[in-house]
Amino acid sequence: MTHLTAMQPAYLPWLGFFHKAMLADVFVILDDVQFERNSFINRNKVKAQQGEQWLTIPLKTVGHLDKTIRQMEIADDRWRKKHWQTIYNAYHKAPYFKEYAGFFEAFYRREGRSFIEQVCFMQYILLDFLGIKTTIKYQSSPEFKGITGHKQELILNLCKYFNADTFIFGSQGRNYADVELFRQHGIRCYFQDYQHPVYPQQWGEFVPNMSIIDLLFNVGANRAREIIKEGNTTKSELLEG
Repeated sequence: MTHLTAMQPAYLPWLGFFHKAMLADVFVILDDVQFERNSFINRNKVKAQQGEQWLTIPLKTVGHLDKTIRQMEIADDRWRKKHWQTIYNAYHKAPYFKEYAGFFEAFYRREGRSFIEQVCFMQYILLDFLGIKTTIKYQSSPEFKGITGHKQELILNLCKYFNADTFIFGSQGRNYADVELFRQHGIRCYFQDYQHPVYPQQWGEFVPNMSIIDLLFNVGANRAREIIKEGNTTKSELLEG
């Protein structure tokens, strides 16, 4: 049995992103689809003393409607210092900050204008911190040459390629997925309705939907992995279903 999911890359993703990865055997990064402005592809939130803070990687957006995510370029490097300073100010007193600070400080010193290279490097490291061993594939890889389509057509073609019996959609997948069509091809649709856990945070009352680094700095990777799954479907439960 193969459980497949596919998502656009995301900068400093939220907890639900990693829960989805935990459920899947294969995770296809959709880097060969059109870039969406004002999405979570190039931005996310952290919790600081003054409240929620957006961290956004500035991109060259001229002509973005004709570009794929892989083709997007970072506009300038000023974001690096700003993001690291915001993260440091927000979390330097968090219990596990020192354990991971060296990696993040080094990351924000990296050079390069390729957005996909930067964001996916960060994703790989975060998946590794959390001990998530899901196989990662890139849609733009020559391996997938000829696999085309939009939304559910693309998903269905990827499922056929991997001989997947389950595809893991986000909750918004219900708006476009034809469950009966997938069923006719022997593929079960699972829609992830992520139940956000509550965990120890700094700076007052709990605020959900922060970047994974909020959880990581506050509780550490081992506890974070368990918290991500709290109140949600596990991979073994998905297999049984």
